[in-house]
Amino acid sequence: MHGASSHKLCSIAPPLTDNVLELRGQKLERRLMEIAEREEVDEFIVGLPRSWDGKETPQSNKVRSIAGRLAISAAERGWRTYLQDEHGTTGQALDYMIDMGHKKSARQQQIDSYSAMMVLERYFSTMGHGAELILPKQLELQEILKRGPCRDTDF
Repeated sequence: MHGASSHKLCSIAPPLTDNVLELRGQKLERRLMEIAEREEVDEFIVGLPRSWDGKETPQSNKVRSIAGRLAISAAERGWRTYLQDEHGTTGQALDYMIDMGHKKSARQQQIDSYSAMMVLERYFSTMGHGAELILPKQLELQEILKRGPCRDTDF
């Protein structure tokens, strides 16, 4: 699972400097919710690892588990959670970083963050086509999602 953010007008922001990659479980979920509130997001896009032939991998199962828990916390706030195929984004990110002149050491440290940017770019460029909405099992949370995100009256 990678970390990037998107601004309200669907432009891709630089990777977040918030270091969430070493967090696990509830600490990760809490931190993601804090970042989401600060950045005023209304949905989560989670990269789903797949093999070259489009099949899911053991890592896919782990990501699905994390995304499922995240979807519950997000739904409580009216935010949707989607899974987006991330196959090939690491290569795209590497090419992008090389084109931008990043040194090898920086590329190694930031590859996951830039891969997350590529996942978001894929999601927005396809207008979410092919992304999978994660619905919590709780019917009351599904009802919240049907109503959509809370609107920011200042926007």
